[in-house]
Amino acid sequence: MKLDTLRLYKGLYVRKDRHDDRCMVKECQSVYKHFNFSKGDVVLDFGVNVGGFASMALASPIKKYIGIEADPENFEIAQFNIDRLNPYKTDTLLLKGAASASLDKNLMFYQTESGNAKCSGTIAVNSRNKHLRKVSYSVKNFNIDELIKKHRPNRIKMDIEGAEYDWFAQNKGIMPSFIKEIAFDLHKMKSIRMFEKEYLSNFLKDFDIINVCANTAYETNKKMKWKLPVFGIKGYGMVFALDVFFRRKTK
Repeated sequence: MKLDTLRLYKGLYVRKDRHDDRCMVKECQSVYKHFNFSKGDVVLDFGVNVGGFASMALASPIKKYIGIEADPENFEIAQFNIDRLNPYKTDTLLLKGAASASLDKNLMFYQTESGNAKCSGTIAVNSRNKHLRKVSYSVKNFNIDELIKKHRPNRIKMDIEGAEYDWFAQNKGIMPSFIKEIAFDLHKMKSIRMFEKEYLSNFLKDFDIINVCANTAYETNKKMKWKLPVFGIKGYGMVFALDVFFRRKTK
C-alpha cells in the first residue's frame, strides 16, 4: 500500500478514493464508544477493517490486542495504523484471515464489486445472494472458540457480516465468564428476529444491553414500520443491521 494513496481521517489512514473507509471509521468511533477499556484488558477484534476500533482500544493501556481481518488491502492499512497508533507499546497481534465457527483450515471469502466491498466481505453467503458477490478467494480460517480459549479476552468486538450466527448456534448465546463486554452486528431483520427469539434470553441472564443502534434506510416511508421492543427501539424504513453492545451484570 503506497502512502500517497491514503489520507488521514479522524487520526487514521484510509484510502483516498473510498468513502466506505471514512464511514467505517466514523461508525466505529460512534458505536464502540461504550467500551470501558482499562489496564490489563485483552481485546479481541473480529473484523478489523482499517483499524478504527483497534485505534480506540490502543488509546488505553490495555494488555493485549488481537485482530482478525480477511481482506488483504484492509489488513495492510490496519497494520500500518496499528503500528502508528500504539502509545503504550501494547502487545498486538493481527491475523490475516476470516473468523468463523468452522474448523476448516481455509474458507472462501466473498465480496461484491460495489463501493462498500471492503467493509462487507463475508464467508456467510447463500444461493440467493451469492451471484451478487462476484469476487471470491480462499482465506485462512480462525475458529472463534479456539481464539477465545487461547487468548481469554474480556472485551470482544465482532463484525463479521453474518458469520457470527453459526457461533451463536453453537453456544446458544452463553458467553464465557471472563468476557465482560461484547459488541456485535446483527444483519438483516430476519436474522435479528432469530437472534431475539433463540439467543437473546441467554445473553440477558448475564449481560445488560447498554446500547442499540439500527442501521436503516427509507426512514421517511411511514408504511414500513418496525419495532424491536426487547431492544427498546422502533422506527420506519428498512433495517439493514443492528449494532448491539452488552456489558456483564455486576453482582
